[in-house]
Amino acid sequence: MANYASGLRVVDASSVVDDPTGRRMREVAHFDCWPEDDHDPEVAFYGAWSSYIWFASGTVVLNCIERDKSPRALAKRHATHVFKIMAMHSRAARRT
Repeated sequence: MANYASGLRVVDASSVVDDPTGRRMREVAHFDCWPEDDHDPEVAFYGAWSSYIWFASGTVVLNCIERDKSPRALAKRHATHVFKIMAMHSRAARRT
């Protein structure tokens, strides 16, 4: 989920089937595409604008407001700890 200044957060919600309270859900990855605002007390629209998770390859594309509208990608959506960060052209999706 893209959350502006909070960046992209990937949450493992697979436990909800067995525990509908959501207590066992956990964040498995985070990518802050605009860390320059982390200590700025002013409220503004920085960071992650949108994300797309539906590539068959498992690539997650993140569009960041300040980065020339060029998507960023997190490869291997089902990985548990390590995500490879790569720049992508705005109109071309590259399989990993």
